[in-house]
Amino acid sequence: MKNIITYFIKYPIASNVLLILLLIFGYFGMNSLRRTFFPERESSLVSIQAVYPGASPEEIEEGIVLKIEDNLDGLTGIDRITSKSVENLGTITIEVNSDYKTDIILQDIKNEVARISSFPDGMEPASIFILEPPQLAISFALSGDLSLKELKRIARNVEDELVQFKEISKVDLAGFPDEEIEIKLNNTQLQKYNLTINEISQAIKRNNVELSGGVIKTNDEEILIRGKNKHYSGKELESIVIKTLPGGQVLKVNDLAKVTDSWVDSPVKKEFNNQPTVVVSVRYTLNEDMLTAVNKVKEYIKNFNKSNQQIQAEVINDRSKILKERIDLLTKNGLVGFILVIVVLSMFLHPRLAGWVALGIPISFAGMFIVASFYGISLNVISLFGMIIVVGILVDDAIVISENIYQHYEQGKSAIQAAIDGTMEVFPAVFSAILTTVIAFSIFFFIDGIMGDFFVEMGFVVIFTLIFSLIEGVIILPTHVAHSKALNRERKKGKVNKIIEWFTSKLDYAKNKCYKPVLDFSLKYPVVIMVIAVGSLVVTKSGMDAGLVKTAFFPSIQGDYLKIDLQLQPGTREHVTEEWIDYVQDKIREVNNDVQEENNGEVVTAIEKSIEASPNHAKLTVLLVPSENRLITTDELTELIIKKVGVIPDANSFTIRSSSPFGRPVSIAFYSKDNDELEIIKNKAIKELTNLGTLSNIQASDQKGLQELSISLKDKAYSLGFTYAEVITEIRKAFFGQEV
Repeated sequence: MKNIITYFIKYPIASNVLLILLLIFGYFGMNSLRRTFFPERESSLVSIQAVYPGASPEEIEEGIVLKIEDNLDGLTGIDRITSKSVENLGTITIEVNSDYKTDIILQDIKNEVARISSFPDGMEPASIFILEPPQLAISFALSGDLSLKELKRIARNVEDELVQFKEISKVDLAGFPDEEIEIKLNNTQLQKYNLTINEISQAIKRNNVELSGGVIKTNDEEILIRGKNKHYSGKELESIVIKTLPGGQVLKVNDLAKVTDSWVDSPVKKEFNNQPTVVVSVRYTLNEDMLTAVNKVKEYIKNFNKSNQQIQAEVINDRSKILKERIDLLTKNGLVGFILVIVVLSMFLHPRLAGWVALGIPISFAGMFIVASFYGISLNVISLFGMIIVVGILVDDAIVISENIYQHYEQGKSAIQAAIDGTMEVFPAVFSAILTTVIAFSIFFFIDGIMGDFFVEMGFVVIFTLIFSLIEGVIILPTHVAHSKALNRERKKGKVNKIIEWFTSKLDYAKNKCYKPVLDFSLKYPVVIMVIAVGSLVVTKSGMDAGLVKTAFFPSIQGDYLKIDLQLQPGTREHVTEEWIDYVQDKIREVNNDVQEENNGEVVTAIEKSIEASPNHAKLTVLLVPSENRLITTDELTELIIKKVGVIPDANSFTIRSSSPFGRPVSIAFYSKDNDELEIIKNKAIKELTNLGTLSNIQASDQKGLQELSISLKDKAYSLGFTYAEVITEIRKAFFGQEV
């Protein structure tokens, strides 16, 4: 190692070339890093969704979910299987073992599900896909005094225009149910012509087609034969022939039914500040840059609002805001650290030496950016957090090395020899100090699961920045110090040297009068120092156990919006749910008015209301003034809203929380094959957790189902030749309908 250090010190051009290369390639490496909100990772979750319209949770579980789980049991590569059964839908989530590729396991799962031949009639084909983590870049509301159909038309145009940008590939729309063509049959007409729902369904299916009829080959050309009788609107479907009567009369759809273009019978809708809304969400893929996509969307919104009067676009959630704040914080910390190093070291060494030491900050980051560009690291809130952490410890080794070189120079050695001896003397200690930090952060590479995927990037940033700071400290820095004018005995002593001598004298006084007596006492009475250290540790541990020192997995960060979730009793109609969520919304506005005076302005900027597909489920997203611009905290605001809303009768759950990517602080799972036993223990657990007084937003994942009418056939039905399946199927078609 000494030969390498000596070579670079004696031949400074090599050190300068290394410095320039690191800065140039580091700059290009930094610009090649994509900006994302969280570290990107391949999903290890596979989701199976099975839709069985009109089925109860028990039917979903027994007829679909359990069969799939049994077939997947023992499949290689699966770590855990969880499922949820609700009305009409069964969802199975499979966690893939980290040692296996999710794509390969996905195909195995598809094969196992395809082998099941006993699924109930009427079940739609199961949807099996990799559950990608949400990568939202920005979402905005399109609101105005327009009909929902018109809003949807404009939103579709916006979607088409956004995906034309090469920086954007994924755009989702929400706030309206699917559209359908509804054929309302007349029972009297069906009985008159002795027709069933199934016969009409089959007739429409046979006649609403587009098929190729082959090819006519002539001497000169080939002509394609095609039957085009595919209809896409209710008006066109009215003319489809259902049946020809013996007298030659033709029965068409409009003779038997009323045909309309309508929305699916679903309560789904959104409002933004009490106006009908369609929400546009722009997401980024693993190959796209979040900030670039957000900037394009913001530019589009600006132009859209200029060219439209009846409808306006307003940003709901901008994920780039936090990322930009982190980048600004890193830049500010780096600049402040650079200046502080120069100022403080200039007091005791020399401004030129301080400048070379401070240069270690950008050089270390440049080296890390080079490696990060090959490793696939992105600029995100986690990796930026690692950079913010490492800024404070970057120049420690450089300070030690430069100060020791200066000390050897003051002993009368030449600048070259002082640089060599000073660096080699402290190299083992500096190397050990950096190595211990590297080992500490390397633990992140061995953490499994989502948290490991998250924090491996922070560990990577800290480790490689420190490695390049060591390279800079033992190779580049000694070279520049050795050839610096600061180590020049012929330089004239000016005001700078007098200032340094004054600060040095003050430091010597503090060293000899304050630090030295404490050090002497510590060396003379080591047992006392050990007792003080152990006693401090015991006091700290006791404070944690007593609750005086609070503990949390992550600090409570003030969010800029609140998520409110309301679930009423199953079976509640959508208009009742909407009345209650409107009531909550009014109470939020009352709280906003109450705190205006003490907060010097409004706290709530906008409210997004969502009525979910389940009629008993509604949500609110409350957009708040940024935390740095308001006096009231998110927790305080939450408490005021809960107090103002009070108790909501027949509410299964009512929760208010800030959005967090790390899930709930406390989650408990109970397992049993006895549903009654589960219900008892669930209620007991909720009661006990509520009595603790320290937890809020307590809710259970299992909810009561809809009330049921149980149908059984009389003996007369069997004597008439009916079967149970035939009767239930006809009842299902009459109430639920039949999809063609």
